Amino acid sequence: MTDDTQIIQPAKGPQAVEVRKLPPPTNSGAELVGQQIERLIGGVPGYVPRDEMAYALMVAANESELAKCSAPSVLIAAHNCARIGLMPGKLYGYAFFVPLEKRRGSGDFRAELWIGYPGYIELSSRNGYLASVECDCVFEGEEFRVWTDENGKHMLHEPNLGRDVYRDRITQAYCVAQLRSGGSMIEVCTRSQIDNAKRSTPGWKQNEYEMARKTPIRRAAKRWPKTREMALAMAIDDNLETGTDSVAIQVPPRVHRQQTFKTLGVSETDLDTLTERKDTDG
Repeated sequence: MTDDTQIIQPAKGPQAVEVRKLPPPTNSGAELVGQQIERLIGGVPGYVPRDEMAYALMVAANESELAKCSAPSVLIAAHNCARIGLMPGKLYGYAFFVPLEKRRGSGDFRAELWIGYPGYIELSSRNGYLASVECDCVFEGEEFRVWTDENGKHMLHEPNLGRDVYRDRITQAYCVAQLRSGGSMIEVCTRSQIDNAKRSTPGWKQNEYEMARKTPIRRAAKRWPKTREMALAMAIDDNLETGTDSVAIQVPPRVHRQQTFKTLGVSETDLDTLTERKDTDG
């Protein structure tokens, strides 16, 4: 955030709070997110910067393609994203708000939280069990072998540096996790397993390579010690793949230092007027 989009103003009295400016809403869903931003940010994990999350949620909700989605669905996507603690948007690549049509041709769109494979890697790195996680796809013509001996499971992949990851055919996808205690875990998905995970959703249509890389991570994560955020992310993905309507995740509240957010579209004078009016009405 730059200086003209973030202002810190200590309030009068001993209960000082931070006031941070956010982008103005550009659609009804973003307007709801802006109105509920305090409650949304109140549920983020303690290690996630609240001001950055608030700004990222508003930017993501302002995406032009979400204007056709119902406002409550945008709010639910933002709520769940905050609970999981993944910054949304293309800048991070962890999670996205995508419009999905309930029935083809119905014109009834809802916003859904879509978690990318970098989001799963980020969540995996937070459990204290894994040192690193890597994933990739194998394409036709590349050497790829998996074998097991007395020392455990092993894998060899020699990628073709000239491959076109957006046009060439994927034959397998894999995930390699290095454990903090030593050793590694390997998960390999065949083409048929990738096809079984594939759904008629924007994620697969727009970037099969990225989504295929996510498949072995989700399978491997079932064997890892899971944080609450990872478990919630997997539950959201499961609902999305089965076509179940998203609902707001309910988790115990977290205690944070008090902080207040407002949009850039509200002037200082307007804010003071609204505050005075509220005091008068009360």
